[in-house]
Amino acid sequence: MTANRLCILYPLLAPLACSAPVAVGYEAETSPAERDRLHRQLERPPSIDPVELTSTTITGTLPAPIDFVRDWFVPFPLDRAIPGTEEIPGVDRTELLTQAWGSPGDRRRVVLKDGGTALEEVVINEMPRRFRYVVWNYNADAARYIRFGVGEWQFTEQGDQTAVTWTYGFQPRGWPASWLLPSFVDGDYREFMESCLQAIIRGALEDFGEQQFGAFHGAQNTGEDDKVGLAPEK
Repeated sequence: MTANRLCILYPLLAPLACSAPVAVGYEAETSPAERDRLHRQLERPPSIDPVELTSTTITGTLPAPIDFVRDWFVPFPLDRAIPGTEEIPGVDRTELLTQAWGSPGDRRRVVLKDGGTALEEVVINEMPRRFRYVVWNYNADAARYIRFGVGEWQFTEQGDQTAVTWTYGFQPRGWPASWLLPSFVDGDYREFMESCLQAIIRGALEDFGEQQFGAFHGAQNTGEDDKVGLAPEK
């Protein structure tokens, strides 16, 4: 089931479902400063293991060692990681609501290319083993049947590469959302996740390559490369 079909079906079935509240902070009279305040104070949904929700899981391999991924993954820009698909928009930018991003409790607002937004908060950062976050307060039409989402990345060392497992789960907003959601998650959303993973793999390849290139030229400038692996001259 596509996101567009969900947008069509949900209004038709809405009288039978729990009413979907308007996202907090988007009332017409709300100023940007007041919106930021509300979004900082808004209670976060529970951090449930995503496999206990309506979820899907994909796997892949990052072309970089786990020592690189440990420091690179969390700050990797979301607009590079989420290009979007025909059905689900990508990320335009993120707006910090706390001092930083990466530690449990850190929060930001995600702004999509179609103008939709959501809040995102880190709940577990055990890099380089796993990273979990919660997303909620969606104001996009296609997400109004969702209460919240939970994503979790798990990483495993695989020689000079890193195996990744990404699970994303949604809590539906009553019925008929609970009926509509599984086909969306296993269809359009899984395709969306796969496009994200490919973008992240490309990002790891580019950024790790740049790091290695910089390290190589740094060694050249100091003459260190002439010494590596060579016996001392007599």
